[in-house]
Amino acid sequence: MQSEWVQRRAWGWFAVWAAIGAVASFGVIGLLSIGLPLLVVSGGATGFLLSRRPDSRAGLWGLLTGASFTAWFLVWTNRDGPGDVCHTTATEQSCQQEWNPIPFAVVAVLLLVGGVVLFEISRRRLYRGERARVH
Repeated sequence: MQSEWVQRRAWGWFAVWAAIGAVASFGVIGLLSIGLPLLVVSGGATGFLLSRRPDSRAGLWGLLTGASFTAWFLVWTNRDGPGDVCHTTATEQSCQQEWNPIPFAVVAVLLLVGGVVLFEISRRRLYRGERARVH
C-alpha cells in the first residue's frame, strides 16, 4: 500500500516538473517578448521545490518531457513549412517564412520519450529502495 502511494506521488511530481519544464522552455523561445517573466516563474518554482520539497526530485526528469511541449508548439506553428507560406482572405493576403517542422518533431519525440523513460528508470530504482527499507 505504501509503495503504491510512493509511485503515484512520483508521477505527480513528474507532472509538476513537466509543467515547469514547459514554462521554462517557452521562456527560452520567447525571450525577446514574454520569456523573462516565464523564466523567473519557472526558476522560482524550481528553487522552491528543490529547497523545500526534496521528495519532488523523484520527478525531475519531467523537465525534459515539459520541454517537449515547446518543441511540439514549434512543430505546429511551422506545419506548412518549409518555405514561404501565404494565407489569403477576402480582404488581405499575408505571407511568412516557415521552417521545416521535421527537426522540431524529432526533438519533441526525443524529449518526450527520453523524459518518460529516464523517469521510469529512476522511479523503479526509488520503488526498489522503498521496498528494501520496508522489508
